[in-house]
Amino acid sequence: MSRSATIISVLVFLLLVLLGFWLSQNLVKKEIILPVGLQGEAARNPLLAAERFLTTMGVPTRPIDSIKDMQEKPRPGDVLLISSDRQTLGERHSQALLDWVKAGGHLVVTVAHVVPEEYEKQAEDGPLLVRVRVRDPLLDALGLSVRYLLDKDQDERVSRARLPGHGKELQVQFNPAFFLHGARRGDFVIDTGQGIALLQRRLGRGRITVLSGMHFLEFRRLGEYDHARFLYALVENARHVWLMSSNDMPPLWRWLWDHAREAVIAAALLLLLWLWSKLPRFGPLQQQPPPVRRRIMEHIEANGHFLWKQRQLARLVEAVREALEHTALHRHPAWAGMSAEEKVAHIAQLGGLGIDEARQLLGLVPNEPVSRHHREFTRLIEKLERIRKRL
Repeated sequence: MSRSATIISVLVFLLLVLLGFWLSQNLVKKEIILPVGLQGEAARNPLLAAERFLTTMGVPTRPIDSIKDMQEKPRPGDVLLISSDRQTLGERHSQALLDWVKAGGHLVVTVAHVVPEEYEKQAEDGPLLVRVRVRDPLLDALGLSVRYLLDKDQDERVSRARLPGHGKELQVQFNPAFFLHGARRGDFVIDTGQGIALLQRRLGRGRITVLSGMHFLEFRRLGEYDHARFLYALVENARHVWLMSSNDMPPLWRWLWDHAREAVIAAALLLLLWLWSKLPRFGPLQQQPPPVRRRIMEHIEANGHFLWKQRQLARLVEAVREALEHTALHRHPAWAGMSAEEKVAHIAQLGGLGIDEARQLLGLVPNEPVSRHHREFTRLIEKLERIRKRL
């Protein structure tokens, strides 16, 4: 190695050493925990925190996906809390819930949070309170309607709420945009100053509680303000609490798998078989066999079978009689000059037949139909062929 190359190598080495020393003095190793959000069941079930909280407080709690698929129905004294909009329940299930409430159940529901787009555009002009016209059989049966506050500057306010039988006021963040309308005398209501956020009504031996929203009971918001205490006060003394966070229509693939699993499996197998039939085959193709040239007699036999199946017996008999006539003309030139009776006598003599039978064979009996019986038809053809060969 030359002297200049040695000097350059030493300088590069020293620079690398200095760079490593500077990095060791200026870089600090530090662990940072990044939030990844909710995972698993906590992300799928917004009432999971409420379920765990009530279970910890000694309240038997069970989550359900759909009222239609419940194997065990709620009993009087239970609480059924539905945080979804109930848009798929329909009138029949809504009436069944009201009947259960009258028998002693406690139903807790929220309003449908559906707002037409034209209302959203009107909010830019300033606050506006409008009625939300959404099909809700449950609220319609109770005579309740929903009001929506259109205000682009609205914020969630903390309201003070006191439930019946509880003297302490609780701080709760109700939905600031939706309010109930249609309260009757005897109803318990919580008014935030802008409108009714909670309405509780006695029905028979039970009661129904309608909230303007349940977002404050979902996910981590249950731990804010007095939301957990409010939930516990709402379901206190319940024999059992049922929590349903979604009753939306499941995806098509899931509905098919739950209700028509055998049909889905059969369709998948048929699809696999079809794909297998379309796969390219390996190896040389087999040669197509050369077409077989059929004999003329095979075509004649096939034609006869076809006429037999089509019940064209008269045509078959007529063809045999024409063959007999053609043979007679070829072998006996005088045949053409014979009268019908002379032909009958000649045929009777050749076949050893009576005059009437010979006349029948030659088809000289007027309006006589051809027998459709298999044996009689075969016997007629045999006699004609036997006489033709004797000519």
